[in-house]
Amino acid sequence: MLSIGVDVGTSAVKLLVLQSKGGKVTVVDAKSVSLPMGAVRGGRIIDVQGVSSALQECIPLFRKYRRAKIVAAISVSQVIVRTMTVPLASEKEIKDFLALETERLLPGEGELVFDFSILGRNTEGTDVFVVATYRSAVDPILNILETIGITPSILDVDVIALLNLYEKQCKGMSLLLDIGAGGSNLVVFGDKEVPLVRHTTIGGNMFTGVFQRVLNLDFEAAEEVKKSGNIDGIVKERLEEVFSDLYREIERAFDYLIGIYREIPVKCVLLSGGGSLTKGLLDWLRDRLNVPIDWTINCREVEGLNGDFNKRVIMDVPLGLALRGIEK
Repeated sequence: MLSIGVDVGTSAVKLLVLQSKGGKVTVVDAKSVSLPMGAVRGGRIIDVQGVSSALQECIPLFRKYRRAKIVAAISVSQVIVRTMTVPLASEKEIKDFLALETERLLPGEGELVFDFSILGRNTEGTDVFVVATYRSAVDPILNILETIGITPSILDVDVIALLNLYEKQCKGMSLLLDIGAGGSNLVVFGDKEVPLVRHTTIGGNMFTGVFQRVLNLDFEAAEEVKKSGNIDGIVKERLEEVFSDLYREIERAFDYLIGIYREIPVKCVLLSGGGSLTKGLLDWLRDRLNVPIDWTINCREVEGLNGDFNKRVIMDVPLGLALRGIEK
């Protein structure tokens, strides 16, 4: 079986092809095409032509693996995600109930779309994982893919796809901190529970902006220094101010969890996204979070995931999407 994960992010369109054969999952191909600045903003496709042109460059890959299952994604910033218990048994009853519940959660005009999966059943009812959004958030990526002759078999949520990489490594819940170019996502998840999904506009481009302003660099040069340069003096001071803004979002998430569990149930932190590679961030977080920290890409053994560590990290979302196609 072949599966292609398609991720349209803030800075690039990224594709990754997986093959599942004989119980072994292998990366057989991958491609990344840069997007014009501002083509995608806050998870929304702004420059349709720019995104379409990038995807057109990927047509040879789609044709090469024309039998593959296609799994595309929309941004978590465009959806609501909930874990809830419903006092119903059959899938039809659950679907009818959630049709009304999503209208309450997403008041306003526009056609709603939602999907759910059953996590388990107990004496109190059925635990379900629900994702809902407006049709207007789904149509742009579907329409662009349609123009190049591609119809996804599955439409997933970018940050939720990252959970496909996770193989349980700590007792308790985990915090996934996905730091993209245009913003960051915080997801707290356990074995059969996702009590928190939150989006913030603090992301990698804000880190890059520090280097641009302080060192008077263009965007590309600042990106390089951000990941590999020396960070000290005024650069370190200004960068840690942005780190602190992100950390406050983590503290707000922990405050929310304390209100539910009377404690912070997070026992490990997983980093994802290109912004997580910013020089100094990992050590800065380790000084403040008293739990183990690792990258999501290290949580799943997949053969053929080549290239240096940085390149592997930025391909984690399309990898998670492709895994969804293999395992669905």
